[in-house]
Amino acid sequence: RRLRILTDNLKQEEKAIVQVEEMQAVSAVLNGKYTMQGEQFDTVEVDFGRSAGNNIIQATGKKWSEQDRETFDPTYDLDMYCDQASGLINIAVMDGKVWRLLNGFKLFREKLDTRRGSNSQLETAVKDLGAVVSFKGYYGDLAIVVAKTSYVADNGTEKRYLPEGTLVLGNTAAEGIRCYGAIQDSQALAEGIVAATRYPKHWLTVGDPANEYTMTQSAPLMVLPDPDEFVIVTVG
Repeated sequence: RRLRILTDNLKQEEKAIVQVEEMQAVSAVLNGKYTMQGEQFDTVEVDFGRSAGNNIIQATGKKWSEQDRETFDPTYDLDMYCDQASGLINIAVMDGKVWRLLNGFKLFREKLDTRRGSNSQLETAVKDLGAVVSFKGYYGDLAIVVAKTSYVADNGTEKRYLPEGTLVLGNTAAEGIRCYGAIQDSQALAEGIVAATRYPKHWLTVGDPANEYTMTQSAPLMVLPDPDEFVIVTVG
């Protein structure tokens, strides 16, 4: 029973760290920056310097929700958005609202190729995500993917990584860098650990009653070298 409790604690700590890594990566893609905060250090904004034109909000009169479903062709808008990127765009990731709007346009449905199989890069990009990611087809060379990935907020509620009405345009070959700060623990140094993404440990406190604790230390910093590889559109 003791071993099971220790294992469960370490699994929960690992899950919490992974969620921090995911949140940093998602925020870097969505905003070109993110905020790091904790109990033992000052709040720091990590800004990768995204161009202002790469975060687009559809204006009144241009919102897809205001367009005629029978006659409107979103191709021009999509091409214009993709042109903002620093490189080639080959994938569009969106939430359910954006998908419903796009799929509601007759001209979009006529051009959407649902029969062509996905390529190996796309399969790699969405692997292990199961039911929370759905590949819808190709719109020209643009892979259309709907994502419903979520995280657990500080108040315990489940929230979606993609805010409602979010369209992410990017490339499946885009890569980030996983960086980690030093783990400042003398015990880790004494054990000969020079570099590690995690340092799990457990210890006993003497007393009546004695207690046993676990802790996994990590200092993740997800880096997006070229934030302009992505274009983020808030769809109305």
